[in-house]
Amino acid sequence: MALCRHDDSSEFDHAVEAGLDVSSGQLMVLGCTDYAPDAATFAVPPGWNRVRVARSNLAPAARADIDWMYEADLSHPSPNPCVELAVHLDDLALSVGAHCRTPEATLAIAVDVLVAAARDRHGDQAVLHALARRERDALQALRVL
Repeated sequence: MALCRHDDSSEFDHAVEAGLDVSSGQLMVLGCTDYAPDAATFAVPPGWNRVRVARSNLAPAARADIDWMYEADLSHPSPNPCVELAVHLDDLALSVGAHCRTPEATLAIAVDVLVAAARDRHGDQAVLHALARRERDALQALRVL
């Protein structure tokens, strides 16, 4: 599962990214004056997704009293915000030679999510081999990212 995408944020005046839990698998997009039954609805993978909203043309639009342009992007499912936080903190700490101090609760959730993904992808027997006997881990079952 790829966690990185091409960084084109410099092309926009403002960009915001977030994890969004869409448990129903249906994403409704509407403005503050829209009526929900008439709003655009999209099927997305149930669970955590990455959403990005980027805006451009803000200054010229304000001067001319016209609307600014925006782009919305809903991409691959995100494994979980705790996984992202724990992995990125660990990467950052290793890159600067520091000790990673990820909060224990965050770390516990991240490990649970990653082990569950390994079990789902490779099965319990492969995960057991990966945890108990590295020499039997031909699939590298714990590598899920």
